[in-house]
Amino acid sequence: MRIGDLVRYWNLDGDIVYGIVRSDVFIHSCETDKYEAIRVLWTDDGTETNERIETLLNPAEEGIGFA
Repeated sequence: MRIGDLVRYWNLDGDIVYGIVRSDVFIHSCETDKYEAIRVLWTDDGTETNERIETLLNPAEEGIGFA
């Protein structure tokens, strides 16, 4: 995965929303967890989120992945 790659997400309405990878892989830390993540800019509302690499690469995860 590289900056500029597309992420695809199915929202609650069943619509596909695309996001653009905005960062290289980094370690995200919060109070209870540390994980590899990337920043994604979502085209529907312009927000940026941290997305777990583990989730994006998991074939069993049907709601989100690389486009």
